[in-house]
Amino acid sequence: MDARAGKTALARVLLGLWPPGNGVRLFVPDSFSIVPQRPYLAPGCLGDQVTYPKRFETIDEAPAEVALEKVGLLYLLQRGSATGGSTRWRFQCDWEDQLSGGEQQRLALSRILFHQPLFAILDECTSMVAADAEERLYRTVVDTSITPITMSQRLFLPELHTKELRLGVASARKWCEANSSESKR
Repeated sequence: MDARAGKTALARVLLGLWPPGNGVRLFVPDSFSIVPQRPYLAPGCLGDQVTYPKRFETIDEAPAEVALEKVGLLYLLQRGSATGGSTRWRFQCDWEDQLSGGEQQRLALSRILFHQPLFAILDECTSMVAADAEERLYRTVVDTSITPITMSQRLFLPELHTKELRLGVASARKWCEANSSESKR
């Protein structure tokens, strides 16, 4: 797929950030989320990172802990405890400086596991994660009954994606649909 094919533009239209144009009406489900390649890390505590855009509350501890465990970042709670703070969820730091790119991406994935939208646009959101962990993360998303809409320049885990929308192809519409099983050949 051409890197300029419009994957991110499509995501912005689907999320209602950009109008679809040309008189097209688009109805997007309320339960829709996005995990971008470079996630936004909000100022605040560890709990706020997992529950973003919602502020962390004590009632969120159990589901937030499950989400961190599923993305392999449970050790961040221990890091918060090691600082001598009264509660590990209230640990604060400059998250962009303290976490690797892969950790930042996994933290962003913990958000969709916490909020559990019906659909999640995953826009190259595991590009800095090791390949074996990447597959496990995608399976976790699917096993949590979240339908992934993956934005990628490469065919990725076709067994988890039943349809493929190819953008930037040589056709009148500049896109085509294919079954992922056809793409493996």
